[in-house]
Amino acid sequence: MILQIDAEKFVVGFLLTSNARGVQYLLSSGLNEDCFSDAKYRLLYEGCISVHAQRKEINTLNVQTFLSEQNENHFRISGKTKMEIIPLLSQIASDVVDEYPFLKMQMEIFSACTFLIKETQRRKVLHSLQRLHQQLMDGMDISGVLHAGTTELLSLSHSINNIAQNNYVTLSGAIKEAEEEIKSELAGTVNWLSTGLPELDTMIHGLHNERLYIIGAEAKVGKSLLSNQIALYNAMKNIAIGVVSMEMSAREIVKRFAGISQWSNPEEKQRTLETFKQEANGKKIYFRQGGTSTKSLFSILQNLVSEKHVKLIILDYLQLIQLSEKNRNAVDEINTVLSELKSFAVENQIPIILVSALLTKQVAGKTIKKPSRADIAGTGRAINDCDCMLMMWTPEEEDRKNIEIFVEHGRNGEHGKAGLLLTDSLKLVPTTLREATPLKEYKPKSAYGGKW
Repeated sequence: MILQIDAEKFVVGFLLTSNARGVQYLLSSGLNEDCFSDAKYRLLYEGCISVHAQRKEINTLNVQTFLSEQNENHFRISGKTKMEIIPLLSQIASDVVDEYPFLKMQMEIFSACTFLIKETQRRKVLHSLQRLHQQLMDGMDISGVLHAGTTELLSLSHSINNIAQNNYVTLSGAIKEAEEEIKSELAGTVNWLSTGLPELDTMIHGLHNERLYIIGAEAKVGKSLLSNQIALYNAMKNIAIGVVSMEMSAREIVKRFAGISQWSNPEEKQRTLETFKQEANGKKIYFRQGGTSTKSLFSILQNLVSEKHVKLIILDYLQLIQLSEKNRNAVDEINTVLSELKSFAVENQIPIILVSALLTKQVAGKTIKKPSRADIAGTGRAINDCDCMLMMWTPEEEDRKNIEIFVEHGRNGEHGKAGLLLTDSLKLVPTTLREATPLKEYKPKSAYGGKW
């Protein structure tokens, strides 16, 4: 039999010993601080979640540091002051970590979360009934008490049903969702995000929720530029966007947004940035720059969705994600990341655009350097996890500004190709497709200028 106190200890122990994915799993269960009846474990839970939100590793030291920095009014248990309770919480956290292996033999984290949620629901209903009983004993009008009680209990029932059903959808519910979507289409409402390029929207039918899009290209072709341009276009439509870049800083991306060329003089850069500043005022793009590991990546993405309510995530780029284990096979880990990114898109009902590098040497060996799905670097199954794979390349070697983009793979009937022109203001605009020019046959010579 699971006890309330043991379940609370177990959850705190799980947080103190788990990784970012484990925390994300726990949060998806619907558990929150209200599910803890013991004030000490509630504070430790809040501390763990807060440390996680700060993208720090959850451990006893980080949680204690976080709690020590908080306002004193947040930490009073039965009259104890902040100075008294911090050492107490630190000791309890250490004890919980020691007890965790034993508690783990008694229960699973899913069972513990479910138990705490149900107990919380039971307490809420009990408190509501007790309050109604007291009102009747105090002589309040019966009809008024019944009306207020019915409203409150119905509200609790609705809330409990939402929690109970948040992990699945019934057939009737799915039919209703499909009906609403079709009605929106008939009314002319767009249920997808645009790329800002009509030709590309026609090819891929726009950016839809639950889908993982991959943009692959060699270096300096424009894959990051295209993904950032899509982000800016939607942000200008007052849609919250998340950009996780492991290649460029937020400052560099903003200069691209503004169209600032590195060859411009400082005065021109200042004018261009000032114009962009006025246009972009109040728009919501949230950047996360610098390297990130597989351990923290999904914590970052979850924060963007949960706290910033972004509707599109740009991840730039796949091969720069730091491996969590040095001895682990890199291909296996990247394949795992791809699968989890697709699952994340489905669970959170958002589209994700993933930028990917190509195997440069493999592409360079082709007579016509048009890339394919086999040229994606570091993974053997990107085609299995993504919904749409776009490839970019320059058909003419001497003209790097004329770019072709085409659908290499599409699960939902996507097909076609289009031409893009890179302007001096660092924008990709539609242009006429160019024919590919085969590379001249390469005939190596010896170091002495003669034949081999």
